[in-house]
Amino acid sequence: MESLKNSRKSRILLGERRVSSFQRIVAKGIDLTIIAILFFMGKVIGWPLGWLGALIYAAIQDSLGEGQSIGKKIIGLQVIEYDSGLPCSVLHSTLRNVPCILSLFCLPFPVVGVLSQFIFVPVFCLEIYLLLTLDSGVRLGDVMGNTQVVEHFQDGIDAMR
Repeated sequence: MESLKNSRKSRILLGERRVSSFQRIVAKGIDLTIIAILFFMGKVIGWPLGWLGALIYAAIQDSLGEGQSIGKKIIGLQVIEYDSGLPCSVLHSTLRNVPCILSLFCLPFPVVGVLSQFIFVPVFCLEIYLLLTLDSGVRLGDVMGNTQVVEHFQDGIDAMR
């Protein structure tokens, strides 16, 4: 059993890249823009609603539709569970987005929010570093959630290629 777990970890880290880093960064940028819009909507409609909306979207974003956040759907990517190949579940989406969720969770609390950014900004930098340097193109969140990002286009888009 232990060797199976170690084998899984090494396969996800040492596998081959399935999509370009540029596609993933653009998709994440779209999703972070949506999270920021939800967060700042709290100033208009009431503090906790925008913050909770941003937290919920950050957690479940990769389990929407067929394992596609809004950004990934626009770019043509999908998050799958590494072992089964099925679209990302809510649990796996939450696990792979823990750094963003924790950063958002602490943000409204002045002292904790500022101090937490000294932890989470380096974690985001580590994720980008791993994404750009590992041959497999996985980030820390992919390892935590046991997920992989692959290309996924609708039939109509495939026909146009």
